[in-house]
Amino acid sequence: QQPAIACFQEFYSSTDTAYQNIEMLKKLTGMNNFYFEKSFKKKGKLFWGIATFSKFPIVKKGIVPFENKTQNACTWSDILIDSSKIIRVYNIHLQSIKLKDEEYAFIDSLSENKNANMSAGKTMLGKMKIAFQLRASQADNIAASISQSPYPVIVCGDFNDTPSSYAYTTISKNLNDAFLNTSFGIGSSYVLFLPLFRIDYILFDSHFSVNDFKTIRKKYSDHY
Repeated sequence: QQPAIACFQEFYSSTDTAYQNIEMLKKLTGMNNFYFEKSFKKKGKLFWGIATFSKFPIVKKGIVPFENKTQNACTWSDILIDSSKIIRVYNIHLQSIKLKDEEYAFIDSLSENKNANMSAGKTMLGKMKIAFQLRASQADNIAASISQSPYPVIVCGDFNDTPSSYAYTTISKNLNDAFLNTSFGIGSSYVLFLPLFRIDYILFDSHFSVNDFKTIRKKYSDHY
C-alpha cells in the first residue's frame, strides 16, 4: 500500500532472528522514522508492543499512561508534515479480552447449537467484564490527552470494542470517523468469531477531510 504513515498494534520485532520487522518495513516502504513502544520483551532480544512508522520526521513522542499494568498501550507521535505543519498521531491498542481456545470453542458451540461448556462460558464473561472496565479507564485517559493536544489529531487503533461502546464514544467525541464519512454498512474488521464487528478505527479532527477509506480483506491475522 506504500502509506506515508502506518500504525501497528501487537507489533513484533527481534534483533537476532529472521523477524527484524523494523528494518524490513523501513526497507520496503521508505518509512524510515518510527516509534516502537515495547510493552513486553523476552530474552532481551524479542520484543512486542505498538509501533508507528512515518515517511515524515517524528519530532516528539510519548505514551498515554494507563493506571493498570497491561501489555496494551497508547502512544502519540508528533509528525512534521512540512517545514511548519505538525500533526499528532495517536496509536491505540485497548485492553484485550484474552480468550483461550476453550472459550472460542464455547462461542462456536453456541452458534452451531451444540452442547456448550458452561464453565468456559462463565470464565469468558468474567474476562469480558474486566476488559470492559479496563477499556473504560483507558478511554478516559486517552480522551483527556486528545483534548489537550496542541496539534491537529489523527487517531488509529484497535479498540477491541464496537461503535456502541463506552470506549468508542468517549475517544471519538468531537472527532470524525473515516469509515462513517466515506462508507456504509457494518464495516467489519475482525475475522474470527463475531465476524460482523468493527473494532478498528481511524478518527480525525476538523482540521482534516477524508477522501477514501478501504478495508483490505486479506486474512493475514485475526483482523483485516
